[in-house]
Amino acid sequence: MNTPLHLLLAAVLTAAVAVAGQNQRATSMNVREAKFYAPEIVMLKTMPPQFELALGRDMPTPGWKFVVDAVDIDEAAGRITVRVTEHRPEGMVAQVITPSKLNVSLGTLAPGHYVLEIWSRRSTSAKHTPIQAFILDAHK
Repeated sequence: MNTPLHLLLAAVLTAAVAVAGQNQRATSMNVREAKFYAPEIVMLKTMPPQFELALGRDMPTPGWKFVVDAVDIDEAAGRITVRVTEHRPEGMVAQVITPSKLNVSLGTLAPGHYVLEIWSRRSTSAKHTPIQAFILDAHK
């Protein structure tokens, strides 16, 4: 029997469950495995100097390509966000772990400390997700 009291109680319970779901907290945490290795800063012979970050990453097969979709630099906040799409090789390839290179042009930078975040995806229709971060120091 649905009385106004039953309807009110159902509404309160529904709201309580919804609020409880919003206040959930993690029950465990781990450190993600580093995806890229051997970071190297390359200084181009320009005036003022321009910089490039070179990284390596082991991929499951030969022929993977990294396309840099965007590099957003916020010098005031000391933050660089790099968005990358990983393109798998076309056709059949041997399944052998193979090193691949990612080169990111950073242009000119003001002196300071920067957190560089790499966000990646494997499809142009997918959303970029964070996979790794580096701390960079730019000197005068």
